[in-house]
Amino acid sequence: MATLPPGSGSRIAIVGCSGAGKSHLARQLSARLGLPHVELDGLFHQANWEPLETLAFQAHTRERTPADGAWVACGNYHHKVGQSLLARATHIVFLDYPKHIVMGRMLGRSLGRVATRQVLWNGNRERWRNLLHLDPEKNIVLWAWVRWGHYRVQYRALVESEAWAHAQVWHLRHPKEAEALLALVVPGHEVQSLGGTR
Repeated sequence: MATLPPGSGSRIAIVGCSGAGKSHLARQLSARLGLPHVELDGLFHQANWEPLETLAFQAHTRERTPADGAWVACGNYHHKVGQSLLARATHIVFLDYPKHIVMGRMLGRSLGRVATRQVLWNGNRERWRNLLHLDPEKNIVLWAWVRWGHYRVQYRALVESEAWAHAQVWHLRHPKEAEALLALVVPGHEVQSLGGTR
């Protein structure tokens, strides 16, 4: 059984494949609980999509997600900052959605960002030429396609292991389960338990 107490002391980490909706859920939880939202993509991707140097990335992440603080963080970067971030979390939400749902969301999101020239982190934008590229390192849609299985295997193994035993774990397999979780989150009240979350 898992509970998600709101307010002071809650340190929530949201993980899962690119396109699953980590940032969207994090923003909603942040707003409802009154906690700061930390988006790892926003820390890592500097201007012109330049990656932040690893030590600086780790330092910024620790500063924004302290072990004695309260926050909602979203993103993976497991080998750079994810392991230590998850170790500080009191609650871990794993979005483990079917591939067709993730890819539909990813394609719609990227097309919308490109069409509207939406400004992302540090002035960056997604571009048409990247969506047409055959290199997953440059095409975020292809990246989500080829990495979906990797994230599923990686995080399911962590759910089953003792690695996350320190935290309450919400293993969500469909967007409707995320909606159910949000429906339970009421500022000033403890969230009721959802069975079978691990």
